[in-house]
Formats: sequence, structure tokens, C-alpha cells
Amino acid sequence: MGARVISGLNGQATESFSLGCSRISSLDSADSGGEAFVPNDFAEDGSFPVSMELSGDEGGLDKALLKFYLNRKVKCLKRKLSSASRRNVRQKSSSDYPTCATFTRYSGKFFSGVVDGLCSRYRDVVQRYGMGCLLEFVRTEVPLRLVKWLASRFDVLSSEFQLKKKFIPMTKYDIHDILDLPVDGEPLVCDAESGRDFILSHFNLTSIPPVSFFANKLKSTTVELPDEDVFICFMIVAFSSFLCPNSSLSPSPKYLHIFRDCPSVRNYDLSKFVYEWLLSCIKKFKDSTKVASKRSVTFGGCHYAFAVCYLDQLNFGIHSVSDVKPRILAWRGNKVKQFSELDRNNSRSFAVSTVKELSTMSWKSS
Repeated sequence: MGARVISGLNGQATESFSLGCSRISSLDSADSGGEAFVPNDFAEDGSFPVSMELSGDEGGLDKALLKFYLNRKVKCLKRKLSSASRRNVRQKSSSDYPTCATFTRYSGKFFSGVVDGLCSRYRDVVQRYGMGCLLEFVRTEVPLRLVKWLASRFDVLSSEFQLKKKFIPMTKYDIHDILDLPVDGEPLVCDAESGRDFILSHFNLTSIPPVSFFANKLKSTTVELPDEDVFICFMIVAFSSFLCPNSSLSPSPKYLHIFRDCPSVRNYDLSKFVYEWLLSCIKKFKDSTKVASKRSVTFGGCHYAFAVCYLDQLNFGIHSVSDVKPRILAWRGNKVKQFSELDRNNSRSFAVSTVKELSTMSWKSS
């Protein structure tokens, strides 16, 4: 029987326990070739490998022991599944932004390279047409993981960053304070057809070329461009790679019509245009990440202004950034990356720093 009978109540229990363990062990060996026994919860009726044909008192006790064993196994599996589920939920909430690949045409590196390469005459032209503020940009790295996380915490309808119990609003005046672009001027109404026709005619082209076409014209040392061409080429590079980048290698024709009259460009509400373009890009990005079939998404808009608008409202303690205005003069070099690291919670989440009180946000426009 697998164990000698021992007199007394304790002896009967010892014999039965040994018998039960022996039978369970033999089942393990017979069904799994020596591997640990794992109950098949999804087996069809009649396919369960355990024989329950036991008789008498010792059969009833064996059934109870086996039932106890299986219940323990099931509870153990349930605990593991529950733990894994909670861990997945924590990982999902801690990431706070989509894990799909993100693509962008925003390139502060490309734009700063064009700015740095301008000769003194070309820089004077840009200044005379009222866009000297863009010449102040110095190559600044904006971590993509930061802007992705910011987008996940940004409510487009209310136009504010929503951080637990704190809220940071963003308006066109923030764009003005950061980039010093014209504000409260004439609305820039998109006219893609007019803009496309103008550029094709002005440069004698048959199709809108990539942004590099206009950048190369500015870099060329063999041909000196007329003033208007200098300004048009520079602004197209600025819009396409820095202010209002989209998903294309070519500039968007939506704003090109304003260059028919270069001196009047300064009269447009460019701060509002850049602001609304950014809002549109944030909305498209967030909507795209909700589509399960999408493996990659595009995130356009001015990442620099988006990041600075957030970082400038945080209290970093002993670390600080100059309060000089416009903010493009303060947030340059490695500042954005450096302070985003101070605010980082983990590889995909931020908001460690506290938000400044409203009274301390002295640089914001009223």
C-alpha cells in the first residue's frame, strides 16, 4: 500500500498522507515523464488525467488531499495572474505616453545650422523684414520623450497642461513671450492654392521642392540672392523645420502666400498661427495614438516652444534659468535637456518639480 499501518489515530493519518503523496507522485511520473504536475484547467470532460476511482475511507481521504493540493495550485496561479495584471497596469500608467514609434520633421539642429551659416548681409535682410527674433535661436536639444509625455498631459480643448492638481495654461502670448514673434496682428488665413502658385512662379518650378532646396540657396556662395529671395528662403526653412513642421519633406503651402508681400509679413499674427498649428499637431498626435493599427505616428509643431512653455513654469529649487526676455535668449544650448532631466520621474514620465505659484510667473503676458 506504500506505507506500513501504524496503530492509533495518528498512525492512520500518517499512512493516508503517505499513500496520497505516493499516488500524486506516481501520477506526475505517468503523465509528464517526471515533470512537475500542473493541472489542466481547460481540459474537456473525461480528459483529466487524475483517476478518482478510490474506495472506502482511505479513498475519501485521498480525494480530500488531492482536492486540497489542486486548490492550492489554482490559488497560486490566480495570485500570479493578478500580480502580473497589476504590474501591467502600473507600467501603463507610469509611462503616460504611447509606446508606438514617433516621427517628426521638427529639427532645431537643422534650423540652427541655417541660422549659423547666414552671411552678415543675409542676416541684415532678415532683421529689416522684422524677423530678427528667429536669428536668436541657438541649437537646443528638445528630448522627444519629453514632448510626447507633455502631449499626453495636455488638454487641447482647454489648452492647458494637466498635472494632477496643477494646471499650466498655454496661449498665443506664451508663444510670443518665448519666440518674440509678432502678436495681435492680422490673422494669417491659410490659402494653400495661392501659396503653391506663388512659389512655383517665383522660383520657376513645376512642383514644391523639399526644404533643403531653400536651405541650399541660402548656403550657396556662387549665387547672391536678392533680398526678397533671402527672406522667403529663410522663412520657409524656419516654418518647415522649427515653427510649423509637418510630416512632409516639403514645406506646407498653407502659409506661403504671405510672401507675396515680404514687408507685410511682420503685420501678421504669427504667434497665433504657430500656436494654433501646435494645437492641431497635438490633437492629431493624440488621436493617432488611439488607433491600435498604427505602428508609427507623426508629431509636428514647434517642440521647442511647447517644452519651454512647460519648463518655464516649474520651480527647480537651487537651479534656475535667467529671467531674460524673450525666453529664447534663456532656454538655449543644453538648457531644455538639462532641466527636463531634473524634472524626470522615470524613463517615460516627468513632473517631479513643483509648479510655480501664479504670482511668481512674472514674465507671462497679461
